[in-house]
Amino acid sequence: MSEHSYPEVNDEGKVICQICGRPFLVISVTHLKKHGITLGQYRTRYPDMPISSKEFKMRGKFGRMGLFKQGSKVSEDIITDDDLPEKKAEHVTGPIIEDLPEEKAEQVTAPVIEGLPEEKVEQVTETVKEPSNPITRKKREILDYLKGIYSTVQENYFIQKVDLEGHLKYEFITDFADPLLKIDFEFPDTFWHNRDRYVDSRREEILRSDGWKIIEIRSNCPTLKMLEEAVSSSD
Repeated sequence: MSEHSYPEVNDEGKVICQICGRPFLVISVTHLKKHGITLGQYRTRYPDMPISSKEFKMRGKFGRMGLFKQGSKVSEDIITDDDLPEKKAEHVTGPIIEDLPEEKAEQVTAPVIEGLPEEKVEQVTETVKEPSNPITRKKREILDYLKGIYSTVQENYFIQKVDLEGHLKYEFITDFADPLLKIDFEFPDTFWHNRDRYVDSRREEILRSDGWKIIEIRSNCPTLKMLEEAVSSSD
């Protein structure tokens, strides 16, 4: 593979892939797979080069304030790279709806608003977004913030990896995770923190060796400010 010298960003502020020279809001795992490397390998090869653009980070910072909101669609406006529409990476499996046909998956993910007139959809969505339980409300607040930065992040995500013979190599449950960018967000000091069925002291070592980044927020009452600082310091 020949090496080229590319700038960090282009005139539009998008980050430049140092392998092929293409501009992106964020250099995704899906794109790097086309070059045959992982996100971790890319960071090692180009340690001083940014992965995400300033625009991408600003949308995450202000997304919860509604500055980038268009109608009821928030996450669709975050990442526009043509590499990201794939909904999962090969090495992970999502919970509940993974093997359902596409038309069934849509019914599972949005059964409440199906068939409603367009003007009613936003009303229903706004109602669903206001849970009465304070713990549920806090977790929804965290999820909404993370989705403002990482559009494919999921709550209670199972990370699984199997070998070529179909044997399970490892399985971990996360508090929140982005399976495409391979980022695991953990809140170990909260009582709602997800704990694995079988404790494995090598959990972080296993995930990091497989290209995952782990971001921990150590507080029994985490705030969005803490989360913002943790995300910013991990870049």
